[in-house]
Amino acid sequence: LSLLPGAVVKASSSQGAFYVSSGGRLSAAGTAGSPVVFTSFKDDSVGGDTNRDGSASVPAPGDVARWFYMSSGGVLELGHASVGHAGDGVFSLSNGLAGPSVSVADSVFHDSYTGVSLTAAYTPPLLSVKRTSFVNNSQAAISLYRVGDPSGIMLAGPDANSFSGPAAGHQVVLNSVTLPAGSTWTVSSDGGAVLVPNEMSVNGTLSLLPGAVVKASSSQGAF
Repeated sequence: LSLLPGAVVKASSSQGAFYVSSGGRLSAAGTAGSPVVFTSFKDDSVGGDTNRDGSASVPAPGDVARWFYMSSGGVLELGHASVGHAGDGVFSLSNGLAGPSVSVADSVFHDSYTGVSLTAAYTPPLLSVKRTSFVNNSQAAISLYRVGDPSGIMLAGPDANSFSGPAAGHQVVLNSVTLPAGSTWTVSSDGGAVLVPNEMSVNGTLSLLPGAVVKASSSQGAF
């Protein structure tokens, strides 16, 4: 499925909008001036009053349970996309199978609970998130659980992602995540991220630059 610049997608779903299965590919390729927009059915600011209720309803976090439910082997490519009003913008639960491929650049995740949430992919997913803004998310920007190699999440330099809004929405949560041998990950204060490790295994090189913020609450250990 290919979504071109200016495409508008609205949803209101307790399950999820898109299920990207193994072998499936969803590509949203917008431009800076004409992004691809994923928003709530209740959002009248783009595409008009789709649910025909005037001003009786307004969009809110969780209106769409999950915009992209990624299956093992699925591929998601977002460029210049705006993703909002979700429980999880991107979600996967791989149950020990190979992870999905998720590539995000120059996009916005906003007014949701969590932007990107990937779980239990023992074969590491292909994960790249760069030059993307996480705005007004209430639980976390990015949450990884038992997945490998977070180094594709850019937290330093010109490709660094940015984080704004509630403090919880600045979190990059790393539960039982492994930075594998041979991988290098640099974390700075450039975009306002707060790293939250819990039993994170560092087998590669993790570099924390001046001003980097790391918070933890773990009975087992952070790193």
